[in-house]
Amino acid sequence: MGKGLFQGRVGKVFVLFGITEIAKRFYRMQTFSRDLCGRSILRRVLFAVGLSCAISPGSAPAQDAKVLSFENIAQASQGGGGWKPAVKDLSLAVGDRFRTRQRSRATVKLTDLYTMRLKQFTTIQLTPALFEDDKSKLDLVRGAAFIFSRAKEGEIDISTPAANGAMRGTQLFVEVAEDGRSKFQVLEGRVVMKNAQGDLELEAGEAGEALPGQRPRRTAAIIATNLLQWALYYPAVLEPSELEMSAIDRRAAARSLESYRVGDLPAALEQYPEQGAAGPGGRLYRAGVLLGVGRVEEARAAISGVAGSHPGRRALERMIAAVKFMEAEEWKRESLKTMGEALAESYYLQSRSDLVGAREAAWMAVTLAPENGYAWARVAELEFSFSRTREAGAALAKALRLAPRNAQAHALRGFLLSADNRIEDAAESFEQAVRLDGALGNGWLGLGLTRIKRGDLEGGRGDLQTAATVEPTVAGFHSYLGKAFSMEGRSEEARKDLDLARALDPDDPTPLLYSALELQKGNRANEAIAALEKSIELNDNRRVFRSQQLLDQDRAVRNANLARIYQNAGMGDVAVREATQAVENDYTNPSAHLFLANSFDVLRDRKRIELRYETPWFNELLLSNLLSPVGGGQLSQFVSQQEYSKLMEKDGLGASFSSEWRSSEELRSNASVFGTYGNVSFGVDAYYRDDPGDRVNSEANLQELYAQFKWQPSPDDVLYFLGKWVDQQSGDNFETYDNLPLAPGFDFEETQEPGLLLGGWNHRWAPGSHTLLLVGRLSADQRLRDPSAQQLLLERDSAVLRPGFLESDAFGFDQFTDPALRNAATPAVDVASDWESLVFSDALSRGIQSYLGRGEVIGARSAPFSFDTRRSFEIYTAELQQILQSDRNLVIAGGRFQTGTFETENVLSLVRPNFSGGFSTPAALQSTDADFKRITAYGYDYWKATRDLTLIGGVSWDRIEHPDNFRNPPVNERQREKDRLSGKLGFTYAPSRRVTVRGVYTEGMGGVTFDESVRLEPVQLAGFNQAYRTVISESVAGSVENPLFRIMGLSVEGSLPTRTWWGANVRVIEQDVDRTVGAFTGFDSGVFPISPAFFPDSTSQVLDYREIALGLSVNQLLGNEFALGAGYRMTRSELRTIFPELVGSGAAVADVEDRATLHEIGLNAHWNSPGGLFATVEANWYLQELDDDPRGLSPGAAPRADDDTLQINALVGYRFNDNRCEISAGVLNIADNDYRFSPLSPYGNIARERTTVLRCRISF
Repeated sequence: MGKGLFQGRVGKVFVLFGITEIAKRFYRMQTFSRDLCGRSILRRVLFAVGLSCAISPGSAPAQDAKVLSFENIAQASQGGGGWKPAVKDLSLAVGDRFRTRQRSRATVKLTDLYTMRLKQFTTIQLTPALFEDDKSKLDLVRGAAFIFSRAKEGEIDISTPAANGAMRGTQLFVEVAEDGRSKFQVLEGRVVMKNAQGDLELEAGEAGEALPGQRPRRTAAIIATNLLQWALYYPAVLEPSELEMSAIDRRAAARSLESYRVGDLPAALEQYPEQGAAGPGGRLYRAGVLLGVGRVEEARAAISGVAGSHPGRRALERMIAAVKFMEAEEWKRESLKTMGEALAESYYLQSRSDLVGAREAAWMAVTLAPENGYAWARVAELEFSFSRTREAGAALAKALRLAPRNAQAHALRGFLLSADNRIEDAAESFEQAVRLDGALGNGWLGLGLTRIKRGDLEGGRGDLQTAATVEPTVAGFHSYLGKAFSMEGRSEEARKDLDLARALDPDDPTPLLYSALELQKGNRANEAIAALEKSIELNDNRRVFRSQQLLDQDRAVRNANLARIYQNAGMGDVAVREATQAVENDYTNPSAHLFLANSFDVLRDRKRIELRYETPWFNELLLSNLLSPVGGGQLSQFVSQQEYSKLMEKDGLGASFSSEWRSSEELRSNASVFGTYGNVSFGVDAYYRDDPGDRVNSEANLQELYAQFKWQPSPDDVLYFLGKWVDQQSGDNFETYDNLPLAPGFDFEETQEPGLLLGGWNHRWAPGSHTLLLVGRLSADQRLRDPSAQQLLLERDSAVLRPGFLESDAFGFDQFTDPALRNAATPAVDVASDWESLVFSDALSRGIQSYLGRGEVIGARSAPFSFDTRRSFEIYTAELQQILQSDRNLVIAGGRFQTGTFETENVLSLVRPNFSGGFSTPAALQSTDADFKRITAYGYDYWKATRDLTLIGGVSWDRIEHPDNFRNPPVNERQREKDRLSGKLGFTYAPSRRVTVRGVYTEGMGGVTFDESVRLEPVQLAGFNQAYRTVISESVAGSVENPLFRIMGLSVEGSLPTRTWWGANVRVIEQDVDRTVGAFTGFDSGVFPISPAFFPDSTSQVLDYREIALGLSVNQLLGNEFALGAGYRMTRSELRTIFPELVGSGAAVADVEDRATLHEIGLNAHWNSPGGLFATVEANWYLQELDDDPRGLSPGAAPRADDDTLQINALVGYRFNDNRCEISAGVLNIADNDYRFSPLSPYGNIARERTTVLRCRISF
């Protein structure tokens, strides 16, 4: 770690700009952690003596000028009158004068975008233009000044005895010596030094000087932090009672001591007597006060005569070593005898990146001096650095009770209140902080952020600029200011401050993050990727302020943002890998879960036939919403969000709309309205899809409405509610090999009113410790109709009916064994009036039930039936989960309980005259009611065995009781039970950011319907999905229930310095289904007028599915605007379908195994212009090789042939309004190539004909 990470070089010294609990809960954003050194090592910009300036109204009209703050004594002369004491927010008019006196400083705002910092003995005057031109003039006679300008137009000319300087919107330090020597140093921007002898142009980081009568010349620039070294603040570390001050010194410094005790360091210095101290204790106290306002050399001089072994001197020298990042001898804990030593050691240990030791030393300090407010404030800062807000709040309360005028403690209180979302109270604390100390940069920072949160963006940005003015070398302030300028739409100013932050601290990852987001808004994805990659590389540099757990959270935030930008660059696979890495770094990071949800949503089948991504999508969406606090992201599944983009989001409403129209007349649209007000947020999402289909009866219409509400009643509790309503109608939109209708008359309707009513609770016990509770109700009503559906008919050996049901009479003919059936007044079986159907008596129907499903199958065939099925279910769910995350382990444990009922009504009738056999009319008339119950318990442990290796182990136990058959008519009321203990193993090995290896073996049990998706249990393990509703397409097997899964996977992925990303993976998915399907059982006997007579029955079916997938990918960024990608994927799918009762019957369909191998080769190119234009071209070649089992073919049918297709797609568009709006047009399948693929392979949504696509997206 570089020296400047602790020294004043970067602005990390001041407020621990890490992602703390405010990041996790005050909009899940980067926050304003604590002062590294509390008020610690704060810097003020103090300016040199003898400044007088005259400013014309050209650039700084008088009505804009006012005094923002001052310390000690400031005076104003208004309207030509005498000098009078100034007040905060005093307006300055043309002709007014303002000055600071001894030991005084002030901050003056000239215009909205011009601020300046004045030191003691400084006088300014606002007058009309001194020259004929209309440029503002700043006449600097002697001394020094710091000026900060962010105006787009206008210039300030600086006049000195030796040269004039034309300032072009910049940050500039100017110093004039007694002999008139004038020195200019540019921190950012550009300045032209000019006099009669010549001129000199200075860029950022350059310096120049001139003597009266001599040409300006370039000089060596001083490092900014050294140039303003006198502006640093050092924390107060002394306890006066430990200094053994003499009675004389105590009496002389009585007023100063009282100010020191209550936390007012500026007043302590102001009130210190001029005559100085007589004894060593008095000299140490004076040195401590001097050090507290950055006068290091004077402090050194004051302690030079004090014995080196004195605890007070040891403490001050230790503090200087900490701030200057100097290596010092190790102190044994037992050597710390005073509070001052312990407190100084706390800062020193933090400078060495030992946060745990720093916290322990701070607690030792309060043990040694429990009545010292500075020590308690230090404890609060460090507890806050560990995201322990309760402990921080308790320590801070003691600090403010003991030292009520400690400005830094008030600022810290503001950040704690912000973490609790108490914005109004936080603003009051920040206002109090800047009233007590107008040079406190993080006080202005907090005040600006709360103003922005309350809707005052301009005023908040002004406060952030003030923070950057009073402490110009703090990189973090410029990062925040750049973000605020970005929010105002001032991209150029945003870039300036973000670039300056990076220059001030090249090792700070924060400005790189904000720069990346700003670049993304400007459609500069390649540059954004480079910035964020660098930000992640620098992430651990923040270990000076952040525990390892919080560093992992920081990294997760950057991973999640990087994933989004990868996606914008067309690198979808890389994006998902990055989001997975974000979840692994911080499982409680909602942005990572949301991005994964969005990624899975893109992969979902728009027809809802291929269901493999339904569970991962909804699980990640639930986790994101439960883990995110109010303000941590808008409650909309259609608005992609990045964690840091909500940093300073004000309360209010937002909306989004997107739509896609295709020339096939398919229309997909979604709209969202969302908002946040205080501790409440809400969102309403609507989705609409209307597709006329590409063949007869393949139309589909889907309407979904989601309503979400979130309430945060306390800082540690979030309540979340979700309602979902669905209305869906579709025809035969199953995928078929040749795109011919599978069920030409099929009709499906589903309503969910509502389908989901969920309530969630997230309680945070401590950093990394969360309890999640999810309860709710799931329901749906479905109706399916088909005028000609093939039903399985099984003819069984009627011997099974003898002798219990049938017997032979005296003549050898069959008769019913039961006399009640044989001699009934109404025949047990008769021919209906249509002479085609049978009529069975209720007694016969009941009597034969025990014989159904028994007997050897001697024949199997199918026949067309019309059916009308209504089914509904209602399930209640409850799941409790505990998350425990530490530096080395992530433990997730929980349990789920679900219970409900399934109801079905079926009417089946034989389609005639295509079959000869005996059926009643209707053939089946059923009404069933069956129970459902599921109990699940699970536990996972992610153990970070080494810095590079994470081992994952887990186990789950499931027990499911569900309807034996409620889907495939004829249905039954039987129950089926199954339980399973499933093991889970995985690892992630990342020896560097450039290479990651992952492996997994996991087992699991699926649910019955979308109950499987309503879960909190992790769906990913080591980057591989482990939970599905089903991976077998419904086009092949229909809906299935209670599948068993085994997943194995191995992946290797990484990147090269050449901006190349690569990946290789192999995955095996095995899915086993043992289910019951409806059938009719027929018996041949003379008792039936039409024989064989068939009765509603069922039979077992076993599905064994195995999928082996191999994937290779490579992506390359070219320059700043182009991205190329290439990939290959091979998917081998095998499905074995077994009817156990038919094996041995000679039926061809008894045991059928089909295989399909799909090869995909893809090439893509993406162009993103900074002007907003973008284009994408894709070329994808597919080849499917089929191996059909001849036993599954119809008589005389030939096996299906292999096929291939080349799909070329092109899209052009324009992004605007900071990338929140987008319009595009393109053509899919330019070559107009059709294909014949078996749906056994998961090939996704490929256009069958040339299709024009128009898209739009608007967010505001």
